[in-house]
Amino acid sequence: MKKLILFSLFALSFSFISANDNQKAIEYFTFGLTNPSKEILLNNLKTGTLSPQQQAEAYYYLGEIYFLEQKKDSALYYYQQAPDYVFNIIGQAKLNINESEKTLSDIASKNKKDMAVQYAVIKAYLDNNLIEKASQKIAEAKKANPTSPYILTLEGNIFAKNKEYGKAVGAYEQAIYFDSKFKEPYVKIARIYANSNMASAIDAMQRLLSADPTSFLPYRETGEIYYENNRFADAVKAYTKYMDNEKYVSSDYPKYASMLFFSGDFNKSMEITEKGLKEDPNNLVLNRLLMYNLYELKKHPEGLAHADNFMKKERKEFIALDHIYHARLLIENKQREEAIAQYQKALELDLAKISIYKEMAEVYELLEQYDKAIENYNKFIANAGNQVTVADYFLLGQTYYSASTATTNAQQKNEYARTADSIFAYVAEKTPNSYLGNFWRARTNTMLDPETEQGLAKPYYEAAILLLNKDNARDVKPLIECYRYLGYYYYLKNDVLTSKQYWNNILELDPKNETAINALREM
Repeated sequence: MKKLILFSLFALSFSFISANDNQKAIEYFTFGLTNPSKEILLNNLKTGTLSPQQQAEAYYYLGEIYFLEQKKDSALYYYQQAPDYVFNIIGQAKLNINESEKTLSDIASKNKKDMAVQYAVIKAYLDNNLIEKASQKIAEAKKANPTSPYILTLEGNIFAKNKEYGKAVGAYEQAIYFDSKFKEPYVKIARIYANSNMASAIDAMQRLLSADPTSFLPYRETGEIYYENNRFADAVKAYTKYMDNEKYVSSDYPKYASMLFFSGDFNKSMEITEKGLKEDPNNLVLNRLLMYNLYELKKHPEGLAHADNFMKKERKEFIALDHIYHARLLIENKQREEAIAQYQKALELDLAKISIYKEMAEVYELLEQYDKAIENYNKFIANAGNQVTVADYFLLGQTYYSASTATTNAQQKNEYARTADSIFAYVAEKTPNSYLGNFWRARTNTMLDPETEQGLAKPYYEAAILLLNKDNARDVKPLIECYRYLGYYYYLKNDVLTSKQYWNNILELDPKNETAINALREM
């Protein structure tokens, strides 16, 4: 290759003063997204449309990417493709920095006022973790240009490496002050704040967009920040703006589909998942999302077929949620025992997912294995903290009630029923405007007083009636049950007048109710 002009990164890589085919790749590199950057650069070189200078630039960035991936042989290969390009000379030197320090020093001395070259030299030291030497070179560069955004950014990088984040942000803000279109300091600020101060992280990306409206990755970064902070709807909005620019790469499909899924847009998530799978059919994330989306879109037979195929190999990359969705699909396809096995695998991977116990309890109920259902509901309630609701206690109470009805052992029947009664009492106390606690307490007490000799259920059915009659959209069936019990109770007490009143109440709700008609006929 003929000797190349040693031009500066200042014009090409950071400020994008002159547009070129590598621009998109360089922006990805600046944001630390090396895979899409590599993909674009390799494609650009294949096209044969790059100028010699652009080719040299592409080779340099490929060398940088492979250096970051710790593939030094590949890095050397690309640096050597344009051996006269100053940045590739710097790249080769940093591969064996102990023997090439004189080369770096000579380049720095000959290019004292070229801050892009100074940046690359200092970065060579930093990339080899030679912090003291890098700091020395920063001090020398600042003598030549104390306001260089490149040098100030490197200074910020050293502060960040030493976990002096306040000083790092100060250096980055200075860099932005002296060149508002220099992207790296914005990115570094956003990364520092991403998990501790989301508003400041988002603000950094907004300021970058204001400084350079042509930039596209701030939308992606904003989406990532929202996603990591579980703000899925906001993540989708930001990421959609990025995808709409049509500058995305195939590796963006999994994250975008994930954001859409967790924001509840299962149809759109499915659309993006299927697009991504056409380009990368073996992608783990996309295949798991296909399973999730098929379940949420109620395509259960198709979902199970995919899940069985996807999950048939034991993979280290599987997560608890994979087994949970496989279990859910098995349940919908009436394979409940198999579902339990998947839930147990999920727990092996992530004991912190306490909700698994609740889902397992529901399956055990379907299998009429009430003791195991009770055990798992109790584990959920004992460990779920703020996740536990009154509704969860209600479900536990119903499980004890079902266990009571299922057993033929009189002692066990009473024990289950008494426990259910205490749980429904708690539900009634915590939800005073709902009839359910009293209603189920009444049902439970009919188990404790099967011959209605003591009238144990009476006060609770009466309390349920009061609450049901307050509700304009009252449920007729539970009211009929309440009236039926009280009609029978007063019949046993020989209070025919009151008994008839309750049977007539049933006929007002259901004129053809045979039980009420027969009871009145007998009386």
